[in-house]
Amino acid sequence: MKEKGPRVFVPQEPRFRQPDGSWKTVDMLQLLDYGSVEVLLEPGEQVTFNAASTVRRIREKMIDYDPEKDLVVAAGDPVAIGICCAMAAGAGRGKFRLAKWDRLERRYFLVPVDLVSA
Repeated sequence: MKEKGPRVFVPQEPRFRQPDGSWKTVDMLQLLDYGSVEVLLEPGEQVTFNAASTVRRIREKMIDYDPEKDLVVAAGDPVAIGICCAMAAGAGRGKFRLAKWDRLERRYFLVPVDLVSA
């Protein structure tokens, strides 16, 4: 069986409204430097008051998350980001890797998170 390479889980592709009213998505090509990119929710999709269906969909997509190789990107709906971090922390027994965009440096930084030893 072929081993999977690192994966980058993007909770939701971020987008913003242009002055003309159209929507523009954010260029996330830099994330390919860290592995294959998997976007978990559609742009504009919102987690509603009952997040159960969103939790199930994200769990299915992150079922074999590897805390040593894979990472979560802090992008999209804040509730979706929280769900993804919780799934990653559960798979990694409190440890996971997060990628954060730095708008001053204009690049992503990896942030290792350890909820147990902190």
